[in-house]
Amino acid sequence: MAVRLSELGTGQRGRVVSVDARVEVGQRILEMGVTPGVTVQMIAAAPMGDPIAYEVRGYRLSLRRAEAALVEVERLLNHDRRGRADHDTRPTATHHAAPPGAVRSGEDEVEGERRRDRA
Repeated sequence: MAVRLSELGTGQRGRVVSVDARVEVGQRILEMGVTPGVTVQMIAAAPMGDPIAYEVRGYRLSLRRAEAALVEVERLLNHDRRGRADHDTRPTATHHAAPPGAVRSGEDEVEGERRRDRA
């Protein structure tokens, strides 16, 4: 299903299907390397939502929302380091309760007793 580039959320990727080059801005977008078949990832949006930063061909490109709406993309599934798609609902980590007497972050324990740093 094709959507506008401006509709991608942070971290989402899309493959460019078409660019409306009937307007000068659309031609400029094509000249910047946003051409059909290229993968684009939405990196971040400014606090007020405009402009939006994208990664294209290994560089960052900022476009106004109206300019990004000139680009039609098909959404691609994002994969994590384990190769799972973003729609996969399996947990990414298993939570285990710490055994009794375990050292917590920021604490040292020696033979069941806390050690205090003395300066």
